[in-house]
Amino acid sequence: MSYFYSLQIFIKKDCINRKSHKHHVDAAAWTLSKERRSDAPTLRWNSGFTRQGGEYYDLQGTDGNVWNNTLGLNYSIYTGGERTQKINEARYDVNSADLTLENTLQTVRATTMQYYYNVLNYRNMVEVEEQQVRNYQMHLANVNAQYRVGTVAKSDVLTTEVYLANAQKALVDALNNYNVAIATLNRYIGLPTDTMLNLKDQLAYTKYDLNLDDCTLYALDNRPDVMSADYAVKKAEATMEADKAGWRPSVAAALSTGRGDSWYGSNANDHTNADLWTAGLTMNWNIFDNGVTSATVDSDKAKMRRAEEAAASAREVAQLEVRSAYLSLQAAETTIETTQV
Repeated sequence: MSYFYSLQIFIKKDCINRKSHKHHVDAAAWTLSKERRSDAPTLRWNSGFTRQGGEYYDLQGTDGNVWNNTLGLNYSIYTGGERTQKINEARYDVNSADLTLENTLQTVRATTMQYYYNVLNYRNMVEVEEQQVRNYQMHLANVNAQYRVGTVAKSDVLTTEVYLANAQKALVDALNNYNVAIATLNRYIGLPTDTMLNLKDQLAYTKYDLNLDDCTLYALDNRPDVMSADYAVKKAEATMEADKAGWRPSVAAALSTGRGDSWYGSNANDHTNADLWTAGLTMNWNIFDNGVTSATVDSDKAKMRRAEEAAASAREVAQLEVRSAYLSLQAAETTIETTQV
């Protein structure tokens, strides 16, 4: 079966096939939501039953059943900056995941375009080789006619037959390359490899007017891989600041209210039922942790330096790729100009 497709249809179809990459973005977004919610007050309800007995309680005259129901509200007022930095970490993860997805989509678009234009190129080569075969067939008919009247030698006929055979072989190679290019494109976009394609577009040349410096600056400001590397540095820094909270105190507020019921002794009337509530602030400060926090922060500093080096490397790679692509483009434009004749 044959289908008519354009480049934009292929790109859209292939990007949809790669939508599984969005799961990483969703996971990062839910992690950010979790960190934000962890910074809010928490409400809990505890309910319990205890059966008391034994010589001690007999002497006190308080053995029996105890029911407790407590409703408590807790809120971390100050965590040494840990919660804020954890939220920043999660936010940078979301940004990085978004950029990773965008980088994947851009790669998909570029690869789809490459395979698509390969098909167009080999289709044109097939047309060129078919015309070449027709030309040599006509030339061979002319040479045979001249040979029959004795105006050319037999060697001229044999030479033309060799040219025709070479052209026919070139046509077979071009057809094979064309079929392989179609199968490659089909596989990449998720179609059956034996699907026959009739592409709408034609190869065309449009002059590229931007200069190398403008292209390089645009790449450094907009390439997802470069931006993702920068967010990795920010995340590493946020992780280090969050771990520094181990040097600082933490303050939390707690409020609880409940009801306690007790039955004791042998008389069913020996019963207490009372409301209770508590409210207060607690502060925790790990004054000495045997250097655990210092070691953790030093490890974070090393990871941040590694992230900074990776970001610098990403910028260097981007500059090199832009320069390489730009020079290849210039070489291709020069080739077009020199081969027009």
